Amino acid sequence: MSHCSFDQSKASAAGAGAPDWTDIAPNGDVITGDHEGNAVNHGNYKDFLP
Repeated sequence: MSHCSFDQSKASAAGAGAPDWTDIAPNGDVITGDHEGNAVNHGNYKDFLP
């Protein structure tokens, strides 16, 4: 996944922006943090690609 694609996925996943913690798990799931610091699974990164 390119950096650009990652940024697009990040923006799609619950409105995560540049300062927000975001990761992609080994299985391809996009993980972000909520406002309380809990991990939130948004599903596979492929779901966010055009």
